[in-house]
Amino acid sequence: MDWRPISPTERGLINLLLSAQFDGRDVIQKQIESAMVRTIHAEGSFEFNSSCTESAEVRRSIPVEAKVEDSDGVTIHMLLHILQGKVNELEIYKNDLSQIMELPPPERWTVIVLE
Repeated sequence: MDWRPISPTERGLINLLLSAQFDGRDVIQKQIESAMVRTIHAEGSFEFNSSCTESAEVRRSIPVEAKVEDSDGVTIHMLLHILQGKVNELEIYKNDLSQIMELPPPERWTVIVLE
């Protein structure tokens, strides 16, 4: 799959995660500003390819996540993965691993800082 610009929906989800304060957030934001993405899973997970060379100092490889209930009541999770100081992946999955029925808008998600 080819690298492409971040879609408006993806940008909304990223902005939601970056609305929280956590170590390395500002550098991660810079990395994302110069990033291209590619979808890696059907449920919407995607990986980043950033030209920013600055390294983010985070306490955990997943510094922030968000969760929300799908229309069937099963929780959807969204995790931001950092690998060696670089934004690597936005993972989206459902607790029971079933297909996501409807990806809720950012305002319905709850953001959790994992530090």
